[in-house]
Amino acid sequence: MTLSKQRRNISSSIERNERIARWNLWSVRGVSHRLIASIAEQGPIAELWSLDPPLFEQRIDVGDPGPTTRERIVELITDGRAPEARYRRELECLPERAQLLHISDEAYPERLLDLTAPPTFLYVWGDPDAGGVRHTLATVGTRSVGVDDARRASEIVRRVVEADVAIVSGGANGVDTVAHETCLEAGVPTVAFMPGGFDQLTPKSNTDLFERITHRGALMTEYPMGTDVRRYHFPRRNRLIAALGDGTFVVRGDVDSGTMLTAEAALDLGRPIGALVGGLDEPLAAGCLKLIVEEGAQALRDGDDVLDHLLDVLRQPPPSSACESASDDVESHSIDSEKDDSASSPPSGSISPPETLSEEASELLEAASRLADGDASDPLHIDRLSRAADRDPDAIQSSLLELELYGLVSKAPGAQAYTFHATVEPSST
Repeated sequence: MTLSKQRRNISSSIERNERIARWNLWSVRGVSHRLIASIAEQGPIAELWSLDPPLFEQRIDVGDPGPTTRERIVELITDGRAPEARYRRELECLPERAQLLHISDEAYPERLLDLTAPPTFLYVWGDPDAGGVRHTLATVGTRSVGVDDARRASEIVRRVVEADVAIVSGGANGVDTVAHETCLEAGVPTVAFMPGGFDQLTPKSNTDLFERITHRGALMTEYPMGTDVRRYHFPRRNRLIAALGDGTFVVRGDVDSGTMLTAEAALDLGRPIGALVGGLDEPLAAGCLKLIVEEGAQALRDGDDVLDHLLDVLRQPPPSSACESASDDVESHSIDSEKDDSASSPPSGSISPPETLSEEASELLEAASRLADGDASDPLHIDRLSRAADRDPDAIQSSLLELELYGLVSKAPGAQAYTFHATVEPSST
């Protein structure tokens, strides 16, 4: 379901007693957005507290909760505590400048609505608009980042935030910390998603960083106060990081890391991903290489690559400017003069490859040009490229990566297809 459709299906506001009832249900471990939606389809959730056990249990069973979650919900409704008292207590426990948002609230980040099951409630400590800026970049990577990679990551993030892009990450040690600190130094908002309640911030070593983020950005979590951090919270947290970013930038990570889970979540959402290029012998670059080679991630070297390829919307002129330019050309040129121009000019997109381009990459570019027949707009599958170049798919990967680094080709997200941004005239030999 698209963001706009999902937004239309969410009431612009709900009654206070219904909001309170839904939060009480949300506070139960194991209760999901889908379960709340299923129960709400049968009628107001606030009614559960006034129904006899057989009736409210029948309502609960419609959502098909597991036995443990079902038992917890029944205990919640029958323990004698009023939903209002629980809700009021939760608000009293929130840190100063923190608030609790329902999915129908205007301040709820719209990017999260692209998720299949966005959090029904979201806790925000700091500026609720920090995740609502025009462009955001999810930046993730290993906790054990090396000094050189940390420096490169900081330089890239600094270049990106100069374009008024807010950084979203997870507040962990390593790459996350580098990204957040660079944002704060530049005076640009940053968002850190927490894997537990605001009274269970982790890692403890970043307590000072978290405090500063609340004054220049926001901490966010879907977990109520008192919720301790559990292992399965991290994949859930990572999906929120990916959803709040217009694109995801992977700095370093091995193939089995949580960093890869964030990249997978971005791919599932159809968001662009990019990975920092590393050496074949670098263990922490293995995840990045896997994303580039197998998942269609954009190979990135620096901040300009991020802006040009991962967040290229930042560099595109406003639509009105493009239209005005096109209309001016039509008015100032006759049909005859356009024919003369096309006869004397090279085909649109024709270039000469850089002198430093390897022979293998040049041959692949020529093969792609023959397939494109002067039109480089349609992606070419790797199997077609392999046949045209008369080389195995595995053998042309290094050439594709080289062309990517020169900006001559980019991958279609999630597919083994490549868009060539320029064509060349085949050699005469």
